[in-house]
Amino acid sequence: MNRLALTTLAATMLLTTSAFADTQMISKVEVVVDSSAIDNAAAGDYLNQLSSDLNASILTRLGDRMAEGGAVITVDVAQVELANSFQEKVGIADSRLVGAVAVRAADNDVEMKNYQLTVSFADAGAFFPEGTDLAAITWDSPLYYSAMVDAFADRVVANLQ
Repeated sequence: MNRLALTTLAATMLLTTSAFADTQMISKVEVVVDSSAIDNAAAGDYLNQLSSDLNASILTRLGDRMAEGGAVITVDVAQVELANSFQEKVGIADSRLVGAVAVRAADNDVEMKNYQLTVSFADAGAFFPEGTDLAAITWDSPLYYSAMVDAFADRVVANLQ
């Protein structure tokens, strides 16, 4: 009898948690980029706009999940490195965007989720326009930067579910 009750309780909790995660509302997104996060001069060119661009990309993906009293997403970018396609191919440099992501309840500031997220150039491939020659794209291309930001934002929102 106890085993049946525990199994039923566990199943109910799982369904409740899944339902909550699917409908989790967000009230605010905060993105912080420290200048020490920039590993190379190539990435430094984008430092001034990375915080606002990443914030906007996350907000766009949240769509109708924005609501007063919802959770707060905080992203603290720890590393930005952009490598050109040749450096990537020969393995002497990687493009990556690394940050600590925290989701806290807005009403009591209790941390609900906390994780390290890393997105590489390989992860960003799906965010280039169709027909883009990835072997020819360079780090200073607006498409390159945009794809990295979009890939990171997409993973942040996907991890809410």
